[in-house]
Amino acid sequence: MLKKLGVLFEIIVPEYIFLSIINIIIICLISVGNLPYKLIFGIIAITLAIVGFNTLNMYFDKRIDKLAKPKRALPSGKISNIEVLKISLISFALAIVISSIKIELLFVILAFILFAIIYTHPKIFFRRFWISTPFFGTFLYAIIPLLISLAVNKVFPPSNYLLLFVFATSAISITKEFEDYKIDRKFGINSFVNQFGEKNTKLFIFGLLIALILTISLENITYLLLLAPTILFVKVLFTPQKTTIKTQGKIVTYGMALIIIYELFYLIIFNRII
Repeated sequence: MLKKLGVLFEIIVPEYIFLSIINIIIICLISVGNLPYKLIFGIIAITLAIVGFNTLNMYFDKRIDKLAKPKRALPSGKISNIEVLKISLISFALAIVISSIKIELLFVILAFILFAIIYTHPKIFFRRFWISTPFFGTFLYAIIPLLISLAVNKVFPPSNYLLLFVFATSAISITKEFEDYKIDRKFGINSFVNQFGEKNTKLFIFGLLIALILTISLENITYLLLLAPTILFVKVLFTPQKTTIKTQGKIVTYGMALIIIYELFYLIIFNRII
C-alpha cells in the first residue's frame, strides 16, 4: 500500500498542486480579504486537473523520461502506461464534474485542460517551441489560479500584485527546462534554454526578477526586502544540480517557494491578514 502511494506521489508531481492551492488562497485573501466556501470546489477541481495534466504529460513523455529521468515511476516500470492514462482521464473527468457547480469555474477548468492538451499532446506538441514554457507555465499556474479566484469572488487583485505574481511565475516556470534541455534537443524540442543557452537563460531569469522587485519598490520601498530571498534563489540557480529527479528538480522547488514568499510578503505588507 505504501509503495503504491509512493508511486502515485511521484506521478502526480504534488509540488504544482501545492503551489496552485497556495496561489488561489492568497489571491482570494488579497482580493476580498476572506475565503468564500465555494472556493473549495475550485481548489479540488484544479487539484484534479493538475493531476490529469501531469500524468498525461508523463504518459506522452515516456520516451524522453527514459533518458532524462529514468528513475521516475513510468520509465522505471513501477506503473504501466495504461494505468497512468486512466489516472489522467479520470482526474480530468472528476475535475469537470466538480467544477460544474459554477459555470464560470467550469470554463476555467476546461481552459486548463485544453491548454494542457495543446502543450503535451504529440499531434500538437506546442512544447517544441521556445516560448511554450514561459507562456504555458504562466497561463496554467498564474492566470488559472487568478481566474478561479475571480470565478468565485468576482474581484480582481491589485495591478501591482498581478505584475509581481504573473511575471515571477513566468520567470520561474523556465527553470523546469534545466532538467531536460539536453535530452529535449535530441527530440527536436527547441526549449527556451536550447534557444538562448543555459547561462543566458539564467541571467534572463535573474534580471527579470530583479527588474520586477525594483519596479514595484517604486510604489513601496519595503519591497526591496524581497531582494534577499531572490539572491538566495539565484545562488541555487547558478549551482550545478546532480541529484536524481523523481518529481522535479531542486531549482524548480526553490523557485516555487520564492513565488510563495513574494505573495506572502505582499499579503503582509498591505495588511490583508495582520
